[in-house]
Amino acid sequence: MQASVAHRQLGKILWDIAGVETGAATACGLLLSTPFLLPDERRFLQERMQAEERGHERIMARWALAWYGPRPRRRLPYAATVWRDLVTGAQLPASYRFAYAFATLHWNELNTLRSHRRVLSILERADREAARDFQQIVGEESGHVAWGTALRARIERDAPMLSRVMEHYFELTDEVYPAVISRSHARVWQQLRARLEHA
Repeated sequence: MQASVAHRQLGKILWDIAGVETGAATACGLLLSTPFLLPDERRFLQERMQAEERGHERIMARWALAWYGPRPRRRLPYAATVWRDLVTGAQLPASYRFAYAFATLHWNELNTLRSHRRVLSILERADREAARDFQQIVGEESGHVAWGTALRARIERDAPMLSRVMEHYFELTDEVYPAVISRSHARVWQQLRARLEHA
């Protein structure tokens, strides 16, 4: 199979991930709509993290558009799951909204760090500039994960009841998202690696 076909498959996955990045910026807004953040936590989220998530969406969308073409009309599976959770969480009282949005956001950022070597190895074969853009995203997500880890520990210490709700949602997220990603992306990543190696 030719490299252009592999790039088109990769572009479609990047549209899915771009939708997740837009969801991450929305999750930041949901967290900011609650009273549970300390001033420094709120400032980091508002001034840095939300803007960086929007930047990640623009980067992913640029490469997705170049390789796949216009955004698919229907949401792809991973982004659809994230948006389902955000829409659900937005309707909940503040403590549950906070827990739901945090679980959605933090799980996905941790997943970016867990999977970055595999993704980077494919992007390096596809286009070195795309790989550099992805390295920028990973660097910024590292800061977001550090923020989320510190917030999680602070809530556990200062607000045990809220912490229990957060951990419950995080456990549920950890059951669902890997299954969705595996079903919608895993085989394509394997095919992409093989096709780009032999292109």
